[in-house]
Amino acid sequence: MSKSLGNVIFAKHFAKIYGVNIFRYLILNSHYNQVINFSEELIKQAIDYVRKIKNLLKRLNFYLYIGKIKVVKQKSQQEEIINSLLNNLNTIKTLFFLEQIINSLNKSIDKRENDSEKLQKTINDFYFILSLLGFRFDLPPYSLEVKLLIKKWQDLRNKSDYTQADKIRKKLQEMDVL
Repeated sequence: MSKSLGNVIFAKHFAKIYGVNIFRYLILNSHYNQVINFSEELIKQAIDYVRKIKNLLKRLNFYLYIGKIKVVKQKSQQEEIINSLLNNLNTIKTLFFLEQIINSLNKSIDKRENDSEKLQKTINDFYFILSLLGFRFDLPPYSLEVKLLIKKWQDLRNKSDYTQADKIRKKLQEMDVL
């Protein structure tokens, strides 16, 4: 990219087009003293990764709500994460920790692990890294309407009324719950 060639995009314009989390990921996924050559492929990779985080957040919120699981704050890998950042601002290693946590949480949700100490620590590390790196996601809170829809959706699934359940699920997806 070169200003003289006219193929430069300012950070504020990039963030407006793609979102702040995409820009943040692109910056964090390279070392601070390296040049970043933005490309469509790199931007697509960032979009996919941020979508992966947001989908896990939605899935985790749903899983915690359905399982009536309370997350208790506790320290686990946080010291190691901070040490990686103190080591010449190694954000790539921190993103590696985040990737491991994402995989672990997805497996835990798939296995329907409830209230284990390991799960609690992993959830805490996930929120800690997101906060530390400055990622912000606006997920809608579970209003009474959403809670009622979730209950109705579960009841329909239990009764094997999948046609109606799919309609409710689609509505929940439109509301950005699922």
